[in-house]
Amino acid sequence: MKIKAIGERVIVKALEQTQTKSGNIYLPNIRNTRPTEAEVIDVGFRINEKGEKEKLPIGIGDTAYFSNITGYQLKSDELDKDENAQYFVLNWSDIFAVVKKESK
Repeated sequence: MKIKAIGERVIVKALEQTQTKSGNIYLPNIRNTRPTEAEVIDVGFRINEKGEKEKLPIGIGDTAYFSNITGYQLKSDELDKDENAQYFVLNWSDIFAVVKKESK
């Protein structure tokens, strides 16, 4: 299934959270029950003052950082065969930072 972001929205796929290891003990990141880092899957648009569509300054494949209390979670079984994948629809204004995908 193909999903499309509408308006000033961004669709992201959560990246796996890593666990820290201290000696033989794993230290899970219990502060964040939801991910805060994700790969951008699709990007919407915004309307400028002239009423024209304008691209958002984020692209597909970029990494987005956001609050763990924001966004709407989508059911991954409708989007991906990976049952553990987590997808979110975020408002553009809820993204704190972006790491641009390197160009080849």
